[in-house]
Amino acid sequence: MGKTGYKEFLSRPATGNHFVQVYQDDDLLVDAVCHFISDELKPTEGVVVIATPEHQDAIIAQLSAQSEALNQALQSDQFVFHNAETLLSSFMVDGMPDREKCFSVIIPILEQAAQKYQTVRAFGEMVDILWQAGHKNAASTLEKYWNELIQKHAFSLLCAYRVDNLDPTAYYGDIECLCATHTHFIPAQDFDQLEKAVSKASENVMGVSLSGMMGSIAKFPHPTTIMPAAQASLLYISKTMPVTTDYILTQVRSHLTKAANQISKQA
Repeated sequence: MGKTGYKEFLSRPATGNHFVQVYQDDDLLVDAVCHFISDELKPTEGVVVIATPEHQDAIIAQLSAQSEALNQALQSDQFVFHNAETLLSSFMVDGMPDREKCFSVIIPILEQAAQKYQTVRAFGEMVDILWQAGHKNAASTLEKYWNELIQKHAFSLLCAYRVDNLDPTAYYGDIECLCATHTHFIPAQDFDQLEKAVSKASENVMGVSLSGMMGSIAKFPHPTTIMPAAQASLLYISKTMPVTTDYILTQVRSHLTKAANQISKQA
């Protein structure tokens, strides 16, 4: 998939793609969303953004500054924004998203865009609102509803979760849970730097480099979700060698921190 990071994954999204971006930095989130909804955007494509008010403002500000064409598109009906918190509350029943209510809210939004545009790109963070509140089952259920909608409507979807993919506890089910409902998993880190960090850490701890693990990883049952090889390696390690996972991830984080500091000094 290339080695330029999340932009490679999110470029030219295809109908049916269901991406998940994990992040800890709001700036990275906003940058990823803006790239997803605007990269090579055609006049025949509509955009639906379901975000918190804070993220909406940041997304609009960044798109407006990118180009005059995007600024004009924002003023038209090509871009439609909805408040994620308000929309979510309209179809929650007893702590779970109600399927009929959810579809009655989301389908008109998609159909309205589809009436004017051939395809639609959508970003939503209602799932993360549920996730951060501790309602992970509800978030997974809502993701399944989104997948039902993707099968019936011509759109691609980006979701985002504030999840640390270098936290060992995330490998006790959270990351696999996210993979189960998405076609692409995008770690927050730069892919090149992540690959180098995982290679160094695995070699230091286990004496095996990232390339040396590829044969074993290919035989290991793992989610069909598309992701960078380094992230697949971390999933593999967490399942086959759980005792060493903490050591690996600690070193990966250390290597990434050093790399980021070096880049900052050069800048």
